[in-house]
Amino acid sequence: MRTHLFRINTSPDASMFYTEEVKGKKKTFARGFITVDFACLGCHKNRDKKWASQMAKGVHTRGK
Repeated sequence: MRTHLFRINTSPDASMFYTEEVKGKKKTFARGFITVDFACLGCHKNRDKKWASQMAKGVHTRGK
């Protein structure tokens, strides 16, 4: 995936994508962040989004 994203949304309920109708067709778009399941859980397979959310706060986010 090509991106200039620098922010991880640490909410365990966040979704990186959203769908909306454009000219009568449903299209999927990416939001301006990546989620903890994408950023963390690929390597930390034995953990869950709640754990990743707590661990990422203050490490991967600026000013939080």
